[in-house]
Amino acid sequence: MNDDAGDGPSFVWEVGRDLIDLDHWARTYVALRIGEKESERSALVRYGYWPITALVAVVIGATSSVALAAALALFVAVVFVGARLWNRGAATRLAKQLHSLPAASEPFVFRADPGGTHGQSITAAEELSWSRYEAARLHDDLVVLTRDTGALLFLPAGGLGAGQQPAAAVRAISGWIDAADSTATSPGA
Repeated sequence: MNDDAGDGPSFVWEVGRDLIDLDHWARTYVALRIGEKESERSALVRYGYWPITALVAVVIGATSSVALAAALALFVAVVFVGARLWNRGAATRLAKQLHSLPAASEPFVFRADPGGTHGQSITAAEELSWSRYEAARLHDDLVVLTRDTGALLFLPAGGLGAGQQPAAAVRAISGWIDAADSTATSPGA
């Protein structure tokens, strides 16, 4: 951790090609997005879907036609299996897209301090205030920042400067995001 003239800590990531693992980042992205969608689902959808579907199939089989009930069950199973297979291949498709973008594999330097973030690579530079972020978290070996657009930024823990800890960075960044959010929502803002 570096202290800039008493302004607070700063965290610096120097991410070389050896730390850029687009396949791992794609798998992490898909896993996080699927986890978010799972948590957004209501309890009825998460736990009631299969019992309700089975009840509808039984009612159709008992009141109308066993063949129609079997067709419904087969249709639901095919859709479910198809969705699972599509989700399983999502990380592979995303990794393929990332590998085709030269900028995705560029080494970069990223700095987070009380004033915001500063990113620099060969082809791009970006400075953002903390009001442009929604969350920071640690996921496996990555610090994950979520922007207000929903975009995710992955920072490998191995790229942090000497003596800097990913958990400390996440705590500090979360505090800066919360402070920017409370400033933006305060009555005088």
